[in-house]
Amino acid sequence: MKITNAAEYAIRAILKMALEPEKVYTATELFIHIDAPHKFLSKILQKLAQKKILSSTRGIKGGFKLKIPLDTLTLYDIIEAIDGPLELNKCLVDGYECSREKYCPVHVVWEEAQRELQRILKKKTIKNLIEEYKELIKNTP
Repeated sequence: MKITNAAEYAIRAILKMALEPEKVYTATELFIHIDAPHKFLSKILQKLAQKKILSSTRGIKGGFKLKIPLDTLTLYDIIEAIDGPLELNKCLVDGYECSREKYCPVHVVWEEAQRELQRILKKKTIKNLIEEYKELIKNTP
């Protein structure tokens, strides 16, 4: 399992937006700050709007704005919106029937690892990350 570039760019864009959460951002403005291909970023932002993480407005004063409060929006929410559910192995995909599940000694390990990864990603909110970032900047010489 690997988090895609799309999910990474989505996280970067949302972190940038979280610095001024009431502001409406254009794809071009975010492109300049997060080092992502412009067309690709535009598609990512549209997908985040479809998933109700961002709101989007068309027109001259249009753009994207955070829709979910920073203290409830998690890394897991963003990754899942872009990449779909996190699954470490095909045997953990909903609906997949693994003939080895009942006697595979590794299956339990995959389940535990996936639960732990999801727990960590669900625990980290954008608000947490912004607070940690501001603390790092403040303590950097």
